[in-house]
Amino acid sequence: MRIVKVIPLALLFLLGCGPGPEEAVKYNDSIVVFQNRVISMEDRFMESLDGGPEEMRQGLDSLMHQVMRSLEGTKKLGGFHGDESLYQAAVKLLENYKSIVDNEYRTVVELLCKPDEDTEEDDQEKYDDAINEANRKLIEATEAFDRAQDAFSKKHNFTFNPDKIVE
Repeated sequence: MRIVKVIPLALLFLLGCGPGPEEAVKYNDSIVVFQNRVISMEDRFMESLDGGPEEMRQGLDSLMHQVMRSLEGTKKLGGFHGDESLYQAAVKLLENYKSIVDNEYRTVVELLCKPDEDTEEDDQEKYDDAINEANRKLIEATEAFDRAQDAFSKKHNFTFNPDKIVE
C-alpha cells in the first residue's frame, strides 16, 4: 500500500516541474535569432543609404521582407509553456520595426531620392525628425523587450552569457 502512495506523488512532482532552464534558454535564443536577422538587415539598409535611389529602395524592401519573415517566425514559436511574456514583447518589438520601416525609414528614402530641383527648405528637418522618431521608437521597444527578457530569465532560472551571440 505504501508503494501506491509514493508513485502518484512522484508523478505529481514530475508533471509539476515544467520546463527546465535549458529549454528556456533555447526558446530565448530562438526569439533572439529572428531579431538578430532584422538587425543585420537594418545595418545593410543603413549602408544602402550611401548608394543611389535604387539601392536605397532595394535596401528598404529587403529590410521589410526580413521584418515580416522574422515576425512570422516569432509568431510560429508562440509562448513558452504558457508563458506569453517574452513572446508578446518580441512580437511587439518586431511590429515596431515594421512601423518604422513603413513610416520613418520610408520617409528617409523618399527624401534622399528626391531630385535636387525638388528639394524643399524643410527636407533636412523632415529627415532629422524621421531619424529621431525611428531611434526613439526603437529604444522604447528594445528597452521593453529587455525588461521582458530579464523577467523571463529570472522566472526560468537562467542568466545571459554576454559573450554568446546567437545567429
